[in-house]
Amino acid sequence: MRAPYRTRLLKCPPVVGALSPFMQYHGIEAREPWLFGDETLKAYTFLARARMNLIPHFKKLAQEATATGLPIMRPMSMVFPDDPRFAREATQYMLGEDLLVAPVLEPGKPGRVVAFPEEGSWRHVTQGVVYYGGSEINVPIGMADLPLFARVGSTISVQLAEGASLGTWHADMPERDLTFAPDISNIHDMSAPLIASAGDPEVKVPFTRQPHREPITARWRWFDEPETWRKAHVRGGALTAYTYVELATSDDERRSGRRLVYEIAVGGERKLIGEVWFRPMLDIDTETIHPTVGAGIDDLTLTLTDVFQDHGYAEATLLSPALEIAEPTQWFLPDEGVSGRFTWRVSRRENAVGLLPVRIEFTQDDKPAGGYDLEVHGAVRWAVVGPFNAPHNTSSFAYPYGPAYDQSPDVAFDGAGVRWNAVDPATLQHAGNLDLAALISAGDFLAGYAMTRVRSDREREIELRFGSDDTLIVWVNGRRVHAAQTYRAAAPDQEIVPVRLRAGVNTIVAQVTQDRNAWQMRFRITAPGGAPVAGLSDGFDDFDAFDPARPPAERFLRAAPLAWSILGPFPFDRAPTLQAPGLPSDAEALANAAAWRPLDADPHGLAGIDLSALTDRGGNQAVYLRAVLALARPRQLTLRAGADDGLVAWLDGRVILNAERPQGLTAEAFAAPLDLPAGRHELVFRVSQGGGDWAFPASIYARATGLPVQLDWR
Repeated sequence: MRAPYRTRLLKCPPVVGALSPFMQYHGIEAREPWLFGDETLKAYTFLARARMNLIPHFKKLAQEATATGLPIMRPMSMVFPDDPRFAREATQYMLGEDLLVAPVLEPGKPGRVVAFPEEGSWRHVTQGVVYYGGSEINVPIGMADLPLFARVGSTISVQLAEGASLGTWHADMPERDLTFAPDISNIHDMSAPLIASAGDPEVKVPFTRQPHREPITARWRWFDEPETWRKAHVRGGALTAYTYVELATSDDERRSGRRLVYEIAVGGERKLIGEVWFRPMLDIDTETIHPTVGAGIDDLTLTLTDVFQDHGYAEATLLSPALEIAEPTQWFLPDEGVSGRFTWRVSRRENAVGLLPVRIEFTQDDKPAGGYDLEVHGAVRWAVVGPFNAPHNTSSFAYPYGPAYDQSPDVAFDGAGVRWNAVDPATLQHAGNLDLAALISAGDFLAGYAMTRVRSDREREIELRFGSDDTLIVWVNGRRVHAAQTYRAAAPDQEIVPVRLRAGVNTIVAQVTQDRNAWQMRFRITAPGGAPVAGLSDGFDDFDAFDPARPPAERFLRAAPLAWSILGPFPFDRAPTLQAPGLPSDAEALANAAAWRPLDADPHGLAGIDLSALTDRGGNQAVYLRAVLALARPRQLTLRAGADDGLVAWLDGRVILNAERPQGLTAEAFAAPLDLPAGRHELVFRVSQGGGDWAFPASIYARATGLPVQLDWR
């Protein structure tokens, strides 16, 4: 989807939210406003502040709803039951009796047709234009604008300083009444063109004006040329009610696909800003684009539509520094003047990966007809391994299994003997995701890993963009860079992970754990901000070594689990301390060897303990856990642990970690260095629980190798 359309669609929910009782971002895909550029962030900031201006009005409407049952957001037909136009109106509504809301809901539109009630006149609260009752008019509504119209003569309560405009707010502004006076506008019933033909060099913006009022001036610019304003002509004298602004572009100027911004000022003060979008003569069906280019020769196919049915000869030229294109320029005479289909044979230069810079430029009848930047991705190659079983969804996310630390083709993991296997690149040619259920195994409460290698020509900042069903942990070059414990369907760009690649080959590993139902991962690489990326290529030089048909593994990486003992559970107060009521003293717990009960070896090969399964489910209790490390030589180690909820750790009787507080489970939330001489060492943990799930993952890492010590006792 092209950027202006995407940002405008993104803006629709916050527009409605700002002018309704409830405003928030919510959903699966990434949608935070700062992810979509400065224009979107500016629009969201304006809407949020305008909402704060209107909070006193919302409070009065809420009080009225409590007293009478009338809703805050009212259908047009409820307020104007005698107007037949509103019987089926579903795209505009009233906030109370005096405010009309008409959000822009169509992509590619810088405004909309608003149907104004016949009663009275209606003033755009930010633009100041007055519309007479009963009219249906194209109204310009920009990205940073309110689709809000007040009944002329009405009064509402606002939090707004005298002389300030809606959309400017701070907490110490006073509450006051704001009246929309009947005769303050010099511009009435402005019917703004919203979409124009790229073949027409002139655009007219008509309106009526009050004679003998302040002079009206206008100017315009292209959206992508913010500093280059040009004079617009205002036609109609001071004694003439009918007036129009003429926006005249040059015949040789490219208009197709561009946005024209205009301003109209009354008496030197800007009153109105609007946009005209020049629709391309040729439009592109983006859904037909093959989104991924793999190794070897591939096809890019798309369909073009002759929007204005000019029955003209057209050319399309595909441009990209990252692709070898057999015939960059192709031509067609649209079938019956409507559409045509193009296919390019392409291959990647230097096996480029990530979001590639690709553009298509059009000409029609030898005149420029615009173009589009396409989202085309150079595919990476993958190897996967799994499944790794877990008793429930929390533990499958919490435990760091062996593949996070060893990506060799000659190693098999854990009791099942699974190993890394290459994924057939052909399965990625027509989809931007990995179906882990098909590639690894279908089932519930599973963990699987996917690994790729990417070569960078230098150190560079990039974004790894993942979608996952369900949870996700990411490592780059052996370092964990991201973790998200969430349960959802996979969608593009749910997790955006900024990383710095080193020059040369970089190994990217993702752990995706499965709760129930589908099990998928989506992935793409972009430059910061989602822009195309350069300088990256396929770095999986040893891909063939992961052939699933290769001989059996030479090494078997079986975890050597710690031998755990448990003491408890004990009841405790909701706010436990180091000496919580009902608990034995720590000294008593450490000394009472006879009371410790041994646990079975950890079936996952790592130190993850499901305390809910070992004790009566419930809250307000605690257990002690103990493990012994027997070291043949001095070791420099790191303890990483998590808990749901509180956690205290002792090493040889000395407190080394104290995180006694309510918290959700994160596998490696806490770390403590362990510089140990050779010999026997005792680790003791107290894990307390307030309610819900109760689990304790702990791993000990060798600082020199980065491997869990359970996998590396040397």
